[in-house]
Amino acid sequence: MPNQGNPLLSVRIPLELDELLPKERGERSRIVREALRAYLCPPEPQDEMALIKNQLAQLQKAIASIAK
Repeated sequence: MPNQGNPLLSVRIPLELDELLPKERGERSRIVREALRAYLCPPEPQDEMALIKNQLAQLQKAIASIAK
């Protein structure tokens, strides 16, 4: 029977990493996919800087609205 979905990657991890992961299978998979993507395809520095600047601007607005 041909594979109907995405490829499957199984790895063994140290117990201390497993204890840090959530117990829900879908959430564990999401975290691993994001970690692999970040490791294998890191963002360009200029893109990362733009994201950080945007997040900082949002944080400044939130703090300003709380301070009123």
